[in-house]
Amino acid sequence: MNSKNHVQDQETKKKRVLITGAEGALGRSVVRQFLSAGHEVVGTYHHHPLTEEDLSPQWVQVDLTNSSSVQKSLENFTFDVLVHCAG
Repeated sequence: MNSKNHVQDQETKKKRVLITGAEGALGRSVVRQFLSAGHEVVGTYHHHPLTEEDLSPQWVQVDLTNSSSVQKSLENFTFDVLVHCAG
């Protein structure tokens, strides 16, 4: 395999994506884009996860202002990509 093909394979590989603030307007848009591209999405929320039919990420409740909450909520996950949309 030449390096150009390897790079293309890595770019199109399904990724596991963490999106903070996934329940907000920007976060919802980002979730839709990653899901439509075939990636696995985990979305964080602070108060209430969305229940829109077209949004089906795995939801994780986390208080991003509390480091122990973040660690506890996400300790069993690994991600390829982090998109920070929380405000």
